[in-house]
Amino acid sequence: MAEPELIQQQRELLRAFRQATAQRAQTESNANTQRKRELDASAARYQSAVTAAKQELETARAQATAELAAVDKAAEQARSAVVSVQLLDLIPSEIPSADRLDFGVTPLTANSKLEASRQQAVAAFEQIARDAKTLQAERAKQAQRRKVVIRVGVVVALVLLGACGFGLYKLLTELQRAQQAAATATAVAQQIAPLRAQFNYQRRGNDDAEMVFVPAGEFTMGSDSGANDEKPVHRVSLDGFWIDVFEVTNALYKKCVDAGKCQRPESSSSYKRSSYFGNSQYDNYPVIYVSWEDASAYCAWAGKRLPTEAEWEKAARGPSTSSGDARTYPWGNDWDSKKANAEDRVGDTTLVGSYPAGASPYGALDMAGNVWEWVADWYEEGYYANSPRANPKGPSSGQYRALRGGAFDNGSNVARAALRYLNHPTLRSIRFGCRCAQ
Repeated sequence: MAEPELIQQQRELLRAFRQATAQRAQTESNANTQRKRELDASAARYQSAVTAAKQELETARAQATAELAAVDKAAEQARSAVVSVQLLDLIPSEIPSADRLDFGVTPLTANSKLEASRQQAVAAFEQIARDAKTLQAERAKQAQRRKVVIRVGVVVALVLLGACGFGLYKLLTELQRAQQAAATATAVAQQIAPLRAQFNYQRRGNDDAEMVFVPAGEFTMGSDSGANDEKPVHRVSLDGFWIDVFEVTNALYKKCVDAGKCQRPESSSSYKRSSYFGNSQYDNYPVIYVSWEDASAYCAWAGKRLPTEAEWEKAARGPSTSSGDARTYPWGNDWDSKKANAEDRVGDTTLVGSYPAGASPYGALDMAGNVWEWVADWYEEGYYANSPRANPKGPSSGQYRALRGGAFDNGSNVARAALRYLNHPTLRSIRFGCRCAQ
C-alpha cells in the first residue's frame, strides 16, 4: 500500500477515535448530571424530613415544658396550702404576753404583727375552704345536670321510639284493614252479581245509585202478632215505583255534602270506628247520624224522594202469598241470623249488600238490620184503622216521623218488616240512615 494511503487511513482512524472519545465523555457527563440531580433531590427530601422532625421535636418539647410548668404550679399551690395549714397549727391560740416576746421590736408591735399574720393566714385558709366547697358544689350541680339531661334524653328517645313504633303499627293496621275491606267488597260484589242479573238493577237519579223496580199491585200490610200500631192487618194497593237496592252510603251522601245540598253527619265516627264518614275505607257503608230532614234533603238532591211506609214495607215483604199472608222478614217467615246484620253480632254497621241471602222478593238488600231507615210518613199509632186502600202517604201532619227495618244491635223481633218505629225528624242517631225511592 502506498504511503499516502496509509497516512490517510491513520488520519481517519484518529478522527474516529477522537469522535468516540468525545461521545464517551458526553455520555459520562450526562450520567453524572443525572446522578447529581438524583442526589440533590434525595438530599432535599432528607433535609425536609429532618426539618419536620425538628419541628415536631420542638412542639413536643414546648408541650412538655408547658405541662411541667403546670405541674410545678400545681405543686407550688399544694405546698402553699400545706404551709398555710402548718402555719395555722403553729400559731398559738393565745398571744403570748409582752414580757415573753423578744423579736427586737416593742411588744406592742410584735403582738400586732403576729395577730395580723395569724388573721391573714386564717382568712386565707377559710377562703380556700370556701372555694373548695363552692367548687365541689358546682361539680355536684354539673353532675346532676348531666344526669337530668341524660334521663330526659332517654325519655325523649323512648317516647320518639314509641311514637314511631305506634305510628308504624297504626299504619300497618290501617293497611291491613284497607286490604280486608277491599277483599270484602270484592267478595260482596261477586255474591251480588247474580241478583243484579235476576232483578235487573239499574242506576238512576243524580246519585247514580242502583235501584230495583217494584211493580204495581196489592200486598198485605201490618201484623196481627205485632204491636198495636201494626194493626189492623189490611190490604194496600200501590202504583209501581223504584227503590234503592242499598241504603245510602257514606260516599254518596258525601257528594251531596260537597255539592252544598246536605249537612254533614252529626259525627264522623261509628259505634266502633273513630273515623267513619269521610274515610274511604268505609265509603260503601251506610251513612249514619242523619235526621229525617237530612235524609229528605239527600233524596231531593238525588232527584228522588223518601219512600212511604207502605212502599218500604212492600219492597221488604213482597206481594201477598196465595193465602193472603206476607213474609215476616225479607227472606221468609223464619229468622236467620246469617241473613242480616242484627242482634249486635257485629256491633256496628257493615258494608251494604253484605247479606245477599237476605234479599227481599224484589231484590232490595239490608232491609232487616244494619241501620234504621227514615221513611216519608208522619207517624200516627192508629193510622192503619183509617188508612186509604190505594197509595197511602201517612197522616198530613204530626210530631214524629216513621223509621223502618231495625239496626245492627236490634233483635229479630225488631227486624220484622211490619214493625214501625218513630222519632223526632231533627234527631240524628248512630243507628239512623236512609234509602230513596222514585
